[in-house]
Amino acid sequence: MKTAKIAVLALMPLIIGQGSRPAPGVRILDKEGRAQNPQRLDSAEAYYRLATAYLEASPNADCEKAIEALSQATMIRPDYAEAYCRLGEAYYQCRVFYQLKSATPEKEIEAYRKAIEYRPNYPQAYVGLGNAYIRFTHSIIDQKSLKRAEEYFKRALLSDPDYADAYYGLDRVYTLQHRNEEAIKIVKELILRKPDDTSAYRDLTEFCVRLHECNLVIAAYKELIERIGENADVYVGLGIAYLELHSHASARDVFLLAIRMKPSDAFAHYYLGLAYIGLGEREKAREECRFLEEMSKEQRPTDPNLFQPNLFQERARDLLYRINH
Repeated sequence: MKTAKIAVLALMPLIIGQGSRPAPGVRILDKEGRAQNPQRLDSAEAYYRLATAYLEASPNADCEKAIEALSQATMIRPDYAEAYCRLGEAYYQCRVFYQLKSATPEKEIEAYRKAIEYRPNYPQAYVGLGNAYIRFTHSIIDQKSLKRAEEYFKRALLSDPDYADAYYGLDRVYTLQHRNEEAIKIVKELILRKPDDTSAYRDLTEFCVRLHECNLVIAAYKELIERIGENADVYVGLGIAYLELHSHASARDVFLLAIRMKPSDAFAHYYLGLAYIGLGEREKAREECRFLEEMSKEQRPTDPNLFQPNLFQERARDLLYRINH
């Protein structure tokens, strides 16, 4: 029986700097995306807000104007670390999503270095710099760049031990270097600091699903239970690891514990259904499918203007397919 794989989202939202809200009575851009009241752009902060508005004017972001505005902000205020950091993000965004050739990796790195020069304990800049060096490894594993990235992520943690993106950065470095045990350890440390960070649990489970380090993952989850106590997300991750090892009875037991703590957890019910299928108890699997279908009727989008997939409905359909095949 093929167990379902967890899709780990790799996309990370761009961090919007301080002061992104325009001052009262000042419109940053008009409907055509032109700067309003340009004569009032007399401060570095105003140019910073203008750049942010240009970058967020989806789908018509104007990268060149955003970079120009951020450059102007740093000319007015040469020690404006936040603007340099935002400039590094802008170079990356404009190069990758808008194919702006002038937004080179070298300019991105230099912007982050400037941010650190003026604000040495700036974890966001260190993480940006580390991610920039990781991107050099996409086509070929460059150990020198990965070593630099590791150094910058560690510096970010020295500045702020709770900075989650630094942990994720180290996770990526160690995974690319096949240092799986160290990668699992760093994600475990993040969970200990931020037990509510559900992305960390998905990352930890992925080591089992994708890299087949299930025994290490199971040991990590058991240690987490000892240190932070019972946790539904830990039980779900542990259960998925058991499923990967075809230990369906053990998986069933921990999924039931997860559901006891979070009765409406769609993933717990879905994977419990998979465990029942593995145990040959298809009628019980159908009960989980019916529960998911009932919960799907109660799910309502938080924003009626956005398309939001019904998680319960998706899990129910997939589980029903697996029951019948």
